[in-house]
Amino acid sequence: MSHLKNTNPLLVIIIGLYISLVSLWILIHFFNINIPIELFANTYWILAFIGAIAGLWSARLWGYFGSSIGKSISFFSLGLLLQVFGQLTYSFYIYVLHADTPYPSIGDLGFFGSVLLYIYGIWIIADTVGLRRAFRKMDLMHKFQVILVPLVIAILTLAFFLWGKHIALSSPLTSFLDFGYPIGQATYVTIAILAYMLSKKYLGGAMKNSILITVFALFVQYVADAMFLYQNNNGTWVGGGFNDLLYLTAYFLLAYAFVTFSQVYDRVKSQ
Repeated sequence: MSHLKNTNPLLVIIIGLYISLVSLWILIHFFNINIPIELFANTYWILAFIGAIAGLWSARLWGYFGSSIGKSISFFSLGLLLQVFGQLTYSFYIYVLHADTPYPSIGDLGFFGSVLLYIYGIWIIADTVGLRRAFRKMDLMHKFQVILVPLVIAILTLAFFLWGKHIALSSPLTSFLDFGYPIGQATYVTIAILAYMLSKKYLGGAMKNSILITVFALFVQYVADAMFLYQNNNGTWVGGGFNDLLYLTAYFLLAYAFVTFSQVYDRVKSQ
């Protein structure tokens, strides 16, 4: 019973909502039940919104912008809010205006903006656990490897998802986003992996699990964005499909990470 009393209520809400939305997605796609796909497509942003609330709550414990961890969580939370903006904007275009997949649109201010905030958020964590100090101590070969990793990820992503696609000078914004999304995502995924590797020594390794969940969340977000880019370029994207399920999972993992960051704060404070 004491374990149940200590359970974070936000965590219960986040897990319960994720299970409910995944169950709804399964019912829509695998059972002969007359549930409109729009019900899932137009509601799963709620998890991102609640995740942002959980993040801001956790950031408050760490002092918001008064500490590195608080600042990082704050930027991730703002990134989730930008995802909510993008989701709602796309839903408005598709289900209210009955437009084709609105890419690019004003919704990409949210989606691409979140990529930039994620990069900054994970960079703060990486710098806090000693990435910059570790980089200074590396020899030239190791420094080259660190720089090469994000470059290779970005090139492979661009080659796979944009192979044969021409740069449209008549649509510079589309071309910019086609290349900007995978490069930005490759950047935050790489920094996240490096941050996890260094986090084993930070605060006695207390941050390791929280950062690992964050790394996984960012990787799932990377896959979801890349899949959207690929499906949109090939005219196969459908609202409420597997791509949206991946976005939902990325939101859940990031929200879960926020709760674990608050638990780390409680453990550190009690020591």
